[in-house]
Amino acid sequence: MRIHLAIVVVLAMACKGDDTNSDDTGQPNDLPNPLAGLEATDECDNLEVSGCPFGAASSYLAGDYTFGNDGAVTGFEYWLWIPNDTLAGQSADWDVDTPCTIVWEVFADKEDDPDCSACLFQINGSANFQATESDCAQGLEDVEGQDNDFAYNVRAGSAEGEIRMFFTSSDNEFASGFTNDLGLVWTSEPHCELVGASDCR
Repeated sequence: MRIHLAIVVVLAMACKGDDTNSDDTGQPNDLPNPLAGLEATDECDNLEVSGCPFGAASSYLAGDYTFGNDGAVTGFEYWLWIPNDTLAGQSADWDVDTPCTIVWEVFADKEDDPDCSACLFQINGSANFQATESDCAQGLEDVEGQDNDFAYNVRAGSAEGEIRMFFTSSDNEFASGFTNDLGLVWTSEPHCELVGASDCR
């Protein structure tokens, strides 16, 4: 189970392309790329622990789904990692100019949730790790790249087409995004992952 399911908090800086797309956004669901414009946070870039620089990465989770016939949902989820200078200096596996991404392929169903009157709909399905599409270090992928099942409640945002994403099990909000008749995209708030070590010797 991924960290965002365990700690209640997804998605490649280069999103998986599709040469058959003909819409303006380049997305099969005609929605914004959920990873566009994501950057490292100042807090994580300048992280110190006990006064010492610490190796860390700003991370974002994201989803990009397309709605099919009879409620079928397909797409991808991504976990984007942007290392700080300290982490990049500690390991050749990290490059501050090249964020890495762990990728899952999604197969799910879109359905009404009778227990959530405030929900537009619910998405239930599985996310299957895609080793060939992921480009993070093998050690990180071995730990975090696990298949898992999920259930999300989708609620309306403050404007038309905007949405808020909640874990069905806990009702905790974990992301926001957009939806239309063709699909849905979402992006989490950034999280600082302490994956390195102190730079003090």
